[in-house]
Amino acid sequence: MRLSSLTRQLNAETERERKLARLPPEVLTKYTTKKKQLEGAFKADRETFGFVTKMLIEKDPGLEDRLWLALAEAIKDMEEAFTRKMDQYLDQLIMFISM
Repeated sequence: MRLSSLTRQLNAETERERKLARLPPEVLTKYTTKKKQLEGAFKADRETFGFVTKMLIEKDPGLEDRLWLALAEAIKDMEEAFTRKMDQYLDQLIMFISM
């Protein structure tokens, strides 16, 4: 990971923590519930992708290196999408309580 990417990630996490601190307890509970829901779906997707990857490698072992790399990239993309969804949801909650 590049230093600038790490810095951006740390800044985003700091901003996320700042926003979460502004939420009233009942809204924070909504956020936490939504996060747990999405984490469950994300975990299930990771497991499914991993299972399919293993099955494909069993069928054609010559694909192993490429499939593991593709799996790692797909999981990274899913993690980024998860983070974006949670940040968007957090922004929606903040906008809602600001009204």
